[in-house]
Amino acid sequence: MKEYTNYELNFLIKLCREHDETAFSELISRYNPMINKIVSGFSDSSVDLEVLYSEAVVALHKAAMGFDISQDEVTFGLYAKICIRNRIISYARKLTTAKKREEKALNALFVSFYGEFAHGKIALQCHTIMRD
Repeated sequence: MKEYTNYELNFLIKLCREHDETAFSELISRYNPMINKIVSGFSDSSVDLEVLYSEAVVALHKAAMGFDISQDEVTFGLYAKICIRNRIISYARKLTTAKKREEKALNALFVSFYGEFAHGKIALQCHTIMRD
């Protein structure tokens, strides 16, 4: 992996801001090991790793668009790492919230259909069948 000077990295970021796809591909290649490491940290979740990787690439793009190249207190790598991690966490939370909302709606449907008895073992079995 090629190591970039701050000047070279800032130039690459400027090119990304000008919608240079080759520059962005180079940025992805440069930070791909970091992206894979962050994404693999979520491998035990029920989220598809390819989807998480896509979310990470979007976050890297947003990081390139939002990074202040005039400052030298925070490196782009650290900034990108934080952006990627935060986006993946937000995405996972959204999925969890949506899943809970779906389960709550299914439970309400079973209760309205089967009455209060639906809270028992039958509802759990039906709920499992409906999810699969």
